[in-house]
Amino acid sequence: MGAADETDLVSFDCYRPSCGTSVLAPLGAATPIYCSPACELAADEEYAAAKARVEHLRDLLRRSRHWVAGFGRGDLGPDSGAPQAARDALAGARGALAGLEISGGPATDRERFVAEALSDLVRAVDVLLQDVT
Repeated sequence: MGAADETDLVSFDCYRPSCGTSVLAPLGAATPIYCSPACELAADEEYAAAKARVEHLRDLLRRSRHWVAGFGRGDLGPDSGAPQAARDALAGARGALAGLEISGGPATDRERFVAEALSDLVRAVDVLLQDVT
């Protein structure tokens, strides 16, 4: 009984989504999840970054819902008119950002921070509205 020939090997993809490397392993052997220790480490780092991004977007969603609710147009259920209220609020936010740009852009660090936060919010709500419509 010698080394496994090609018929005794099975191919699998590395578990790291951005890798895609195919790896051969003996049939019936415990299949490694990653193609290499370096790939496993990179996957852990990418996962942590993705989780942080999701948490950031959840926070933007929470703030967006609060902001849209401030327009007094009812709850945010699917039949509540919330998508239209969000579109209206986005139009106002885009107008404020455009006005800021026309006037020469943010003058202070605080104005820059608020403008960046508002831009992030507009992008996040745009993404959410794509899922609603």
